[in-house]
Amino acid sequence: MGVSAIIDGHVKEALKQNNSLSERRLAICKTCPIYTETPVLGPICNSRICYNQKTGEIRQTRGDGFKCGCGCRLRAKTRLDYAKCPIGKW
Repeated sequence: MGVSAIIDGHVKEALKQNNSLSERRLAICKTCPIYTETPVLGPICNSRICYNQKTGEIRQTRGDGFKCGCGCRLRAKTRLDYAKCPIGKW
């Protein structure tokens, strides 16, 4: 995602726009092993975790079948109707 999308997500979060879309997506994110709750940023899609959906294996390096988190703050990203989950869950 580009800088304009990041800004758009944060503006939508500040204005409390697309709340229902965000809630639906966050519910999906919370079931994912890449999801990480942080004390300062809130929920993030952890870029230090890579996941293989076929095997369920988790590791810290990319490889065949592994996709890593994007690092985004999820309270902002999940409000963007054009944003995509890096592992294709939404």
